[in-house]
Amino acid sequence: MKLVRIGWLMLVVYVSCLSGMAQTKVTVVNPPSNPVPVNVKGTVPVSGSVNAAVTGNVGIVGTPVVSVQSPSAPATTINGQTITPVVVRNMDESARHPFQHSFSCVVSPSAGVNCSDHFTVPTGKELVIEYVQFYGLELGGNTVVTYLLNTSVGGVGNTYYYPRGTATWSNIPVTHELTRIYADPGSTVTFTGVANSNIGMSFSATVSGYLIDVP
Repeated sequence: MKLVRIGWLMLVVYVSCLSGMAQTKVTVVNPPSNPVPVNVKGTVPVSGSVNAAVTGNVGIVGTPVVSVQSPSAPATTINGQTITPVVVRNMDESARHPFQHSFSCVVSPSAGVNCSDHFTVPTGKELVIEYVQFYGLELGGNTVVTYLLNTSVGGVGNTYYYPRGTATWSNIPVTHELTRIYADPGSTVTFTGVANSNIGMSFSATVSGYLIDVP
């Protein structure tokens, strides 16, 4: 009988111990080199600096402040303020091909008061003109009225008009400017010089820019 009572007593003590153990809080401390893996679900507020390897989609609420620094760009001091520039790259830069072309034509009594010259943009290339220069050789009292440049974009032609310009010599007026003019692949770019009469006169023009590969 005593053995039975002792057994029941030991059983009660054992169960009480288990109950106490189940309610005990355990704190696990791991070094940064061996962090405790945590699966997070729902919305969790985060502040301060965070280093994390993230997979999947991440949503950002509010307007975070993002700092971007380039390790290869040295800091520059402007008006007492230190500025670290960010190196950027034009994504179509590698597809650019330098381009330039010269036009020439002559006005004659049989040709009227204007003359033209043209070229065709290569197939598979879009032309971007960034600089133009025009001049005319005025002879026998004949003078330049205007210079014209015609290109097509999206299959629609457009004409750009340029003034006579300033005479660098007594009878050679020149005009030039930086610009941004486009021309479709396979389209025709035409230069036209217009004089005030059909007395013999010559025109010249130069355009430069680059070609871009297009599908």
